Amino acid sequence: VYMSVKGVQHAFAAHVVGADNNYSTTAHDCSHGYTYSISNVGVYRMRNWVHDGSPSYPYAAIYAAPNYGYEFSAWGQWSPDSV
Repeated sequence: VYMSVKGVQHAFAAHVVGADNNYSTTAHDCSHGYTYSISNVGVYRMRNWVHDGSPSYPYAAIYAAPNYGYEFSAWGQWSPDSV
């Protein structure tokens, strides 16, 4: 998964999740422990097993949570295809 962070106000942790459909409220951790601490702008290529794991999932997303406190703010672009 490709993530281009254009701005970040509070650091956060992110990893890749998979889902069965576009409307799913259940996400499955497909990161195999690869979690990224994001505190600066930049390009991140996030390792994942959304399509290569067992089970595999047709949809990918990025799960993000604040490193400290109760909030974070970031913006940019992402693509499930690493480009």
